[in-house]
Parts: sequence; structure tokens; C-alpha cells
Amino acid sequence: MQAHGTHLRDKIADYAHFEAAFAKDTLLNCGIIGANAPLFYQLIQQLCAFHELGNRDNKTVFTGDMGVFNYVARTQYNTQLIHGAPVNTVFKNYETERSDCWFRHK
Repeated sequence: MQAHGTHLRDKIADYAHFEAAFAKDTLLNCGIIGANAPLFYQLIQQLCAFHELGNRDNKTVFTGDMGVFNYVARTQYNTQLIHGAPVNTVFKNYETERSDCWFRHK
């Protein structure tokens, strides 16, 4: 994430602070999102706004989706996040045999 976030650091004023503050926290996978409808709609609106701000003119090969998702999730919803078992397996651990989680990462 550090190597891929230069354009976000340049566009989002407190992005570098976010990176430092949450450096030791679990990286959240933006492929797994759920919430009640009003909260989900609010999250999607925020993600769209930050993509517009941080990624519209992104000329790098990195999409910024993980950075923007983790930024919004951690800065806006951190106390409400539920992740890990029983929701999901560990990202990029290839735990294909686990059956105790709703979602298995590749």
C-alpha cells in the first residue's frame, strides 16, 4: 500500500496521517463490503467522492481502490468494522479449506 499510494497522498490532505495511524491494522479487502442499506449507501457515496478526488487523474498503474476503501473504512467507520472470522479468512493466505467463515479470500 505504501508504494501504491503516492497519488492519494498528493490528493487527500490527511492520507499520510491515516497511513501512519493505521499502519499496524489489518488491511481490509474492498471486495467484501456489507452493511444495512442506509449505512451502505453512505459508504458508497463516500467511496465515490474520494475516488473522484483521489483517483480521477491517477496516471499510475495502481487503481487506488484498496487505498481509498481502507482510508474511508478506517477514518469513518473504524469502530463499526467487523472483519476476520467468522466473516472472512485472512487476505492472501489462500485458506481454501476453511469452512468457518462466510467469505474465503483467494
